[in-house]
Amino acid sequence: MPRFYDLRHTWKTNARRSGMDSEIRERILGHRPKSLSVSERYSLISDQELIKAVDLMRFDHGETEILVATG
Repeated sequence: MPRFYDLRHTWKTNARRSGMDSEIRERILGHRPKSLSVSERYSLISDQELIKAVDLMRFDHGETEILVATG
């Protein structure tokens, strides 16, 4: 049975394959790097940028592997 994490992994893989910027991917997933780069510290990502990035996602990258943890 897939866990929530498995769905996040699948979404992030599809976002990367769609060419979504890594900073935007991380922001959408709620990841916070332990040490921020200069770009991450001083750049702002608008809601419009987030919406546009999601709208541009594609899901026709061939078969997507869904890793399901066992045990």
